[in-house]
Amino acid sequence: MEVFTQLADYIHDGSLVAFVGAGVSRTYIDSSSGQSFPGLMSAGEIVCSLSQRRGYINDDMSFLEACYLYKEKEGRVALDRYLQQCIDRPAIKPLPAHLILANIPFSAYITTNFDRLLETALQDAKKSPFPIIDDDDISRMRHSSVPVIKFHGCITRPSTMIACEDEYIPILERNPIVDALLKTQLANKAVLFLGYSLEDQDFKTIFNEVKRTLGDRMPRGFAVVHSATDYQKAIWEKRGVTILECDLTNFLRHLQHTSIKERSVAIYDQEQDWVRHAFFASLHNIRTQPSETQAIDAFLQHLLKEVRSPAFDLADILDRARSASTVVMEQKSNFEAFRKTTDLIVQQIQDQCGSKEEAEEVLQVVLDDRSVQSAGMRRQWNHAIERGDNILTFSQSVRVSEILKGAPRGTQDTCRVYIAECRPKSPVSFQDALAVVDSICDSAYPITLLPDACIGHLISANQIDKILIGAHAIHMYDGKPIWFVNTCGSSQLLDSALRNDIAVYVIAETSKLINMANIDDAPSVSFEEEEDVFEDIMPSVSEFKAGGMNVVTLNIGYDLCRFEDGVHLLTEDGLWGE
Repeated sequence: MEVFTQLADYIHDGSLVAFVGAGVSRTYIDSSSGQSFPGLMSAGEIVCSLSQRRGYINDDMSFLEACYLYKEKEGRVALDRYLQQCIDRPAIKPLPAHLILANIPFSAYITTNFDRLLETALQDAKKSPFPIIDDDDISRMRHSSVPVIKFHGCITRPSTMIACEDEYIPILERNPIVDALLKTQLANKAVLFLGYSLEDQDFKTIFNEVKRTLGDRMPRGFAVVHSATDYQKAIWEKRGVTILECDLTNFLRHLQHTSIKERSVAIYDQEQDWVRHAFFASLHNIRTQPSETQAIDAFLQHLLKEVRSPAFDLADILDRARSASTVVMEQKSNFEAFRKTTDLIVQQIQDQCGSKEEAEEVLQVVLDDRSVQSAGMRRQWNHAIERGDNILTFSQSVRVSEILKGAPRGTQDTCRVYIAECRPKSPVSFQDALAVVDSICDSAYPITLLPDACIGHLISANQIDKILIGAHAIHMYDGKPIWFVNTCGSSQLLDSALRNDIAVYVIAETSKLINMANIDDAPSVSFEEEEDVFEDIMPSVSEFKAGGMNVVTLNIGYDLCRFEDGVHLLTEDGLWGE
């Protein structure tokens, strides 16, 4: 449908606001699977429940009328307690619609719901929801937070809930700063109303108040409803709201699917780095650019999480997985093992799995195999570290860390690990080296951190016994390792080690092995560095240029290194190169 493309464009532009109504939190039954997802009571169900308990309340009363009478007869505290029993129910988890909403990058979330299901879904999506209920909240909101403007209050603060006929006050009067924030959030945006009935008083009140607030700047609106009469469509179209008749959850699934399909190609920007993609949420708070193995593990774990989630169907999940893989490879062209692994698993699920349950089984086998592979590598090479070794490592590698941790603890405390910082990988000094320390923090090794410029000095002074490094790719010919790709600086490290007869062990899983067609052809490698390490000095560089000096910057990300005598490849299948 053309409307999905239009809404996807708004999403890509960061200009679609979600207005979330009570219908999003109602019990949902999946039409394809028949699975039921329990939700909260509707306003009508709460009134019915009250009428059975209190003779002064009738079934035909509105929610606001029934709550008003309850408050008048028994007090506001009693009303708050009853509403908490109905709404604040830990057993009720976010529904599929909440989970999809949290994964669509809306410009803002605005809701009339008292419950916290949307905030919980945003937290599950590794976002930082911040409820905006009154003016005081705005001063505490952080730049990284996702604002959830709770128009009618929240169950966590019962006194803020607008539950009775006499409690409604226009937002401009009760919270003028929130009103100003609303104007900012809605300026030049489109609005998607979800979970409202066209006859819902909440919907009419919200629309009229926003209309009154924005006047001629009222954004284009869309409302998803189960059904609408021709009259309703015509009258709301005149008010600038397009009525879309369909199931709410299926609509959101289709919208997410369309927004992924029509995602515009991003120009690299550190603030929009591939690590920030939802598939790599577990890597969002790490110190520096993750290793390839970390990227693979994060991808597989998130894929399993989505397969287990009721929010997405299998086709949408695979589209999201392909999108995540594409984003990575656009910026990390040397991540060949990542590409092979992700392409293989997505294709396998598409070809062999007719259900999410089957996909979950396939993924679990893959993850179990990787766990066995890691454990096997630790066991097989726990003798690689010998008592009294001085070990140098360079550029974080999950497999190197596993080998180090696999050594007996009684051996570890007799050794010393030297961790050389990789400047091209870390815009902030020594973050990459500290990431390696994080990965072996439960070991007993004494550790020394050093800049990579010190490597040659240490090696020539006979202070290093062996070197352990990882690799992005191992290029093989006729069963022998010929080249490997690793962080820039590896080539100089190798030259110094070989001149001084220091053994170098390149550690990688077999998925990183690539067969070469011709031994005489050097592999195709991208040497570009993705991180900007010059940001702090660019003002000075610009000044020099303005003064007529020819000053440029250069950063190399990767080295192509040759396997020579003394350079050994360790994989889960054994030792190569001897």
